[in-house]
Amino acid sequence: MGACGGSFAKQILSLINLIFIIISLIFVLHGLRAEFVDGADRYLEFWSNISMLKRDHLSLTIILISVIIFLVSIFGFLASMGHSRFMLKCYSYVLLFFMVIVVFGETFSLFQMSKTDFDKGSLNFRRLMLSYSHNNHSHQFIDNLQSMMLCCGDRSPQDWHNSSFSNQITIDLANDRGTRLFGIFDRNKIFDEKQLAAIMRKSISNNTGLIPQGYYPSSCCHDSNIQYNGTFCNETDIEYQDGCFSKTQYTRYKYFINLLMLTIFLLLLSMLVLTCCLELDCETEQAKRMNQQYVNHLQSCPLNSSLNKKSKSNYGMAPYVPSTPNRNRYMSGTY
Repeated sequence: MGACGGSFAKQILSLINLIFIIISLIFVLHGLRAEFVDGADRYLEFWSNISMLKRDHLSLTIILISVIIFLVSIFGFLASMGHSRFMLKCYSYVLLFFMVIVVFGETFSLFQMSKTDFDKGSLNFRRLMLSYSHNNHSHQFIDNLQSMMLCCGDRSPQDWHNSSFSNQITIDLANDRGTRLFGIFDRNKIFDEKQLAAIMRKSISNNTGLIPQGYYPSSCCHDSNIQYNGTFCNETDIEYQDGCFSKTQYTRYKYFINLLMLTIFLLLLSMLVLTCCLELDCETEQAKRMNQQYVNHLQSCPLNSSLNKKSKSNYGMAPYVPSTPNRNRYMSGTY
């Protein structure tokens, strides 16, 4: 074990990389399944509705990022297990590069996260609300989001019965899929407030749009007061009064993103410290090996062997006898 605790650092760093290898493999398989199997991932389908990427691009992005993490984790695992100074140095540079990316993302989320982009996500969420009662995928996605974020509706619970969400909303009536964020808006499919109100009134009157008047989704309510076979509840039983895209939620989302970025940064920092620790131990061990090799070289040197023999003779192991011309001086004590 080195001065930096190399054995402990090696075990921890190897374990972290092994965990990342497993997680990245899961996401790669998940992305491949969503990419090539139609309807395999309904949640990815709807997350793409409130993100800047299309569904196909989102799945490919997940696959690409997962493959990169997998390769980097494999390299880090081999570097830590092999105790290679060169590989550890390269791995530390990769971690430093990722830390720079995280810092850039953190800075962007703090100063450049636009409220307009958040409102665009709100528009897509409202579109999903239109098909809540007759589309099982929309139903599950909205319920999961409202339960996770402890919210109800878009801006407030009343949005479930408010037929004029905003001045404009993008709807694709041909395939029931809205225009993606940051995409090209089809002007022929943008409905103003009056048109949207008419669509929602018709949808509610036919019991195919939102939910029955006066009732709210079960994900908005106390569990003990859910009616309609566990589907809806009364207004008096609403548990969450804050909308999923309200100003409060906007602040929460920013805090959540910043906390996530900070957690990733600290994890990368700890991995970088462990990597530098292992690299320092490798350098120390290499220096010890070089010193030992130098000592062995000196011991095996012929000149050094003769000097050692002469040194031993001076200590009485073999008396020194001077040459013939100096023998008389040696015997007389003047030598």
